[in-house]
Amino acid sequence: DIIDSIYEMMKNTEDCGKTDEYHKPLNPNTRGLFLKLHRRTRESFANGFENNKGLKNYFSVESFEANAQGELYFLELSVYDTGIGFVKRNLGESQHQLNPAEQVEIIRKCLVRNNTTATGIDRGIKGQGLDRIMKILDNKGLFWLRTQNVSIFRNLRENRYKEDTKSNDIELFDWFNNSSSDFSGLESAQGSVITLVYPISN
Repeated sequence: DIIDSIYEMMKNTEDCGKTDEYHKPLNPNTRGLFLKLHRRTRESFANGFENNKGLKNYFSVESFEANAQGELYFLELSVYDTGIGFVKRNLGESQHQLNPAEQVEIIRKCLVRNNTTATGIDRGIKGQGLDRIMKILDNKGLFWLRTQNVSIFRNLRENRYKEDTKSNDIELFDWFNNSSSDFSGLESAQGSVITLVYPISN
């Protein structure tokens, strides 16, 4: 699962992080992978995110398997790039400024299987990466994305993966207020960061 997730996220940056909205190469561009193993007690995880209801709920789940010392293990896996990000990529050459809710709607569409900006004969095999990641994380992990002016997440323990979901059925939550309808407008970020939190059994 972890190898597949890394592959899909790095492939996404290969497909989408190397050119601008006019399909001109970005030179230089940066793409990278960050991995970190977290080992703490359930209480420590939950208390560490006291001000973030979404993360507190995720780490408080009793069904996560703890070791003899009551510790939980989670892998934090992030892939980042300095491309134009999910929102601009799907706007194409349009320079229209979108509010946070409109940006989140574009991200929802990116999570739908086979929704891709690719053209040509390979279009049918593109646009499966993020859907596949949601399937891997289903009932286990947490997905977080920072791009453009938004920071959103999805707890796949509470918000399960469903096959053939339409974009407006995909719930995403604001990183700061845990709302699925009121999204914070942040300073614009170039590129994107996708982070997965994955439980490791002992």
